[in-house]
Amino acid sequence: CLAVYNSELYVGGDFSTAGGQPAKYIAKWNGSTWSSVGGSMTGTGYNGIRDMVVYNNKLYVVGDFTAMGGVTTKYVAMWNGSSWTSIDMSISSSFANCVEVYNNRLYVGTFNFTDSHLYSIDMNTIGIDDNTKNNTIKFFPNPNNGKFNVEIDNNQANSLIEVYNIIGNLVFIQNSDDIKTTIDIKDQPQGIYLVKITVDNQVFNEKVIKN
Repeated sequence: CLAVYNSELYVGGDFSTAGGQPAKYIAKWNGSTWSSVGGSMTGTGYNGIRDMVVYNNKLYVVGDFTAMGGVTTKYVAMWNGSSWTSIDMSISSSFANCVEVYNNRLYVGTFNFTDSHLYSIDMNTIGIDDNTKNNTIKFFPNPNNGKFNVEIDNNQANSLIEVYNIIGNLVFIQNSDDIKTTIDIKDQPQGIYLVKITVDNQVFNEKVIKN
């Protein structure tokens, strides 16, 4: 499947690289180079991204996946240009196959070899991005040498910190109730990493670069 979003071509399917770059199931093309989409698929799945649609400056994708960019989401996800958001449509059947927007509702069609289903959700209930939160989180230094700090501006915060590499493998995980936590991934190769932080049931995503 294909879609143009923010002047880039997005491609979905069943693949793990694009132009030699790691990008599982979804990648984007800027006219000269390929890259992953916020870490692309980081969960499990066997049949890839099947369809996508752009609406209100957001990209909605459906397919066979359990997490995108470190964010847990089943079959349906939203990309805002910098991070992924889970779309919970309580889909009970498998194989989310197509997506479209009509009269401000998001429709997802599925099939499971014996029958098909159509699910929908009011778009007014899903436009809130993960990174629009009351807590403030700082990452420094970035870029870094594999050792960096995460600072949460909330004295009562209890956080789960996860770090994923570009192909979605979990390389670091730690629970913390401190304002500042030091992350050490010096044993990992150079590249881009996705840091996922869950604070009081709120999810933050940030890219960090290890030189």
